[in-house]
Amino acid sequence: MNISEFIKTNGIVGAVFDMDGTLTDSMQTWGEIYSALSSRLNIELPDGFMMKVNHIPMSGRVKEIKKQFSLDIDENEVYSFWVEKAAEYYENVFKIRPYMLETLDRLKASGVKCAIATASDRRCSLAFIKSNGLEKYISSVTALDEVSRPKSFPDIYLKAAEKLGVKPSECIVFEDALTALKAAKDGGFKVCGVRDDCSKKDEEQIKSVSDLILGYN
Repeated sequence: MNISEFIKTNGIVGAVFDMDGTLTDSMQTWGEIYSALSSRLNIELPDGFMMKVNHIPMSGRVKEIKKQFSLDIDENEVYSFWVEKAAEYYENVFKIRPYMLETLDRLKASGVKCAIATASDRRCSLAFIKSNGLEKYISSVTALDEVSRPKSFPDIYLKAAEKLGVKPSECIVFEDALTALKAAKDGGFKVCGVRDDCSKKDEEQIKSVSDLILGYN
């Protein structure tokens, strides 16, 4: 079933998109953004650190680094530096996946309101939207620091749906991560699993959990 048929069959009027690994193939390049931060702090982040903390807000990741390395730093200053560095990538490097742009076109043609729900800072999303010309598709942005729990809970998707003025049962969430897909499902949303190399190990479970899949053969 294609996205247009799914929308019509299930009465979908809202859609919430994750950004990294879903709208854009950014996860591999995020290593460079972490490297910029570690160089600034003169530390070496352990293997797997990025995947361990990507489900929490960027501000929370700075707190975790400060705690783990016992750093005497100004969190706000370091966070501002990191967000500015990350936003440069969203403005100049990260591009929307072609099939995701096609999906946005189909949703818009069907009258579905769309939003972004991301663990990245809101400024990163706004830079990405502007640089990729997505203003006509995206009605709102919800960042993870607007809710109290990480993406392993449905809070961010519920907040995004509230901003769109739709019920979870009328909304579909597009995500690449298994834990996020399960969280959205627990929140009463339909879910679409989007293929990303970073989630390859969970591919079969993602297919099983999802109501719809994109990017898979």
